[in-house]
Amino acid sequence: MIMRIAVIPERLGGVLSPCGTIRLSTFFDAIRDATHGRWEVRYLVAEEVEAFQPHVIVWQRVALPTSDDVAAVVKVAKAVGATMIYDLDDNLFELDDQFERRVYAGKLEAVRASLQAADQVWCSTPNLAGNSAGISRSPPLLMTNALDPGLWVTAGGPALVSGPVSRLLYMGTRTHAADLDLLNEAMALLERRAPGRYKLDVVGVSSHYGEFPWLEVLAIPSHIGASYPAFVHWLCLQGARRLGVAPLLRSRFNDSKSNIKVLDYAALGMPALVSDVPAYSSLRVDMDCMKSDNSALAWATSIERACADEALTSRVLSSATSLIGERVFGDAVRLRMDAIDRGLSRV
Repeated sequence: MIMRIAVIPERLGGVLSPCGTIRLSTFFDAIRDATHGRWEVRYLVAEEVEAFQPHVIVWQRVALPTSDDVAAVVKVAKAVGATMIYDLDDNLFELDDQFERRVYAGKLEAVRASLQAADQVWCSTPNLAGNSAGISRSPPLLMTNALDPGLWVTAGGPALVSGPVSRLLYMGTRTHAADLDLLNEAMALLERRAPGRYKLDVVGVSSHYGEFPWLEVLAIPSHIGASYPAFVHWLCLQGARRLGVAPLLRSRFNDSKSNIKVLDYAALGMPALVSDVPAYSSLRVDMDCMKSDNSALAWATSIERACADEALTSRVLSSATSLIGERVFGDAVRLRMDAIDRGLSRV
């Protein structure tokens, strides 16, 4: 028997959003391949689902942007006897950024309706699962992020990890503008201590950057657009720096974030220095990553320490590399397949 799975991913224009790739297509493509077609996966818009007559319907975030859209899919699911799975990877009810709050304000009712309607809710972190438990009608399942080894390849650009200048890399979305401000304060301290010794390369994060002697913006080519696979390919070509950094200020939104930046940096060949906050609490300090308190002085001191101790950074990178790869990704795929099987057995 062929099992039909309808996946409704979040889209940006004509492509899947980065979350659509990271949280859904990465795993469902692998599920389709692992079952040799016995599980048929199709990426659909809501209006196409009924004709497919699926056994499972999966959607995420605000792929169904209104509660009416959610109700329509629920109606189809009940008519065909499909299991409903909703995937959430951010605490959208607690957004920090004012622009993001405005963007999502009209869609939160749909998020709430999705949590309440789904037979299974998949969350990316324990904190997010805990926050969602008070809304969802079933206990959320923890489905952590894992990198698709077929998407991330060995960095092909210059390895900027040696020499008198220590180059750091920071990448993120616009929700991290305040985190970049903290990092720039730390870089200013380092510039006063050792002029020109530390440089910061930034990808994304902000649309407006200050003029700092340590800061270089790596502009994402316009042809990449919203395509996450294209972005990863470009990023891998930029090469490794001595250190990947991920400052993260405490907030209800940030506390539900995942540790995916440590995985990304490991895939690029870099150890990570991160904030000592709940998002990274599952990672071992000075093993999987290095951690810093959230002050400019603490960050400056931690950067100096990491860049001066090659034995430490080598150990951290080796350990972080064990968090990615075929085995880890395969385990994540099987975890999702098992959850789907359990959901179908209850129908």
